[in-house]
Amino acid sequence: MTLDEMIGLAKDQAMRVMVGTKDEIQPSWLLVTDKGVEIFMTPWGNDREKHLVIETMRDIMREKRATAYSMLTEAWMACATPEETKSGDYSGLPPSQRADRQECVVMMAADKAGDSRYQSLETVRDAEGKCIELRQLSTVEDRFTGIFDNLLMDDRRRAN
Repeated sequence: MTLDEMIGLAKDQAMRVMVGTKDEIQPSWLLVTDKGVEIFMTPWGNDREKHLVIETMRDIMREKRATAYSMLTEAWMACATPEETKSGDYSGLPPSQRADRQECVVMMAADKAGDSRYQSLETVRDAEGKCIELRQLSTVEDRFTGIFDNLLMDDRRRAN
């Protein structure tokens, strides 16, 4: 299974679960191992739990000898201003606390060779809160840096 196919599966899942409903996506992972494909649902309630899930999934991937994985989750996004990135690091509020935030779905896939793919979709809701569309925010990109960055690579090679 290619990384692009994994992104496609994640996108299809988001469309099935969200469009036409008020339902939310539970953070989920698809692991490709020598025994096949395994899917994990990993809800979290706060940043601490999210980081625990990431470390647990890293351990599971190592234990199962995963060769690739994809991750699907909802998120908040916002564009940083030049002042917020002046020092080279982001110094503003988290996107979830910003007035200009956008609700979105994030999909990423990575493999043991260090290749990765990433795509985000804006969540468009009606006045009642029903998702009426998942609108493309980005094309499939081959670079992603962040806490979900390639968990198959050893920590010294990861960005964060």
